[in-house]
Amino acid sequence: MRRPWGIHLAINLLGVLILLEVVASGIAFLLISVDRAAGFFKGPTRPGWIDPFEVEAAIVFTIMTIWGAWTQVGLMRRWPWARRSMVAMGGAYVCLGAWLASEWLQSVLRSLVIANTTSLRLRDISLMLVHPFTWMPVLTVANGIWWMVYFQREATKRFFAQKPG
Repeated sequence: MRRPWGIHLAINLLGVLILLEVVASGIAFLLISVDRAAGFFKGPTRPGWIDPFEVEAAIVFTIMTIWGAWTQVGLMRRWPWARRSMVAMGGAYVCLGAWLASEWLQSVLRSLVIANTTSLRLRDISLMLVHPFTWMPVLTVANGIWWMVYFQREATKRFFAQKPG
């Protein structure tokens, strides 16, 4: 039986997400190491402590990278556990997207406090809507929901139940 198009798409999308997660965890580890370096970011805006978000991001993205790479191998080899792993990973991406959305919203609210204003101008809202980081949580949640639905379909279950041949 040929591999369905949805599994091809999931394998390729998972590969792209693994690359993005490697970059994200690398940036998070870099920020942690720069914060720990002597003499960097000392002052009233950054007192020299490590931001908890950097540590959380480094841990989460490293775990997701390793899990995603192993699952991608399982999908290519049609191992039955890979389908369940994709369902669980879909749920993890829904949670990750919600976490990213809350962090994004907190940064927007912090910037309003720093700017000493309570209103957003139409120009600010339009700039936020075209910025790629605005849509990243939405796309992450949509991808997670798609994986949770697609890998629970009966046709997908049958595909992984058959022996590769």
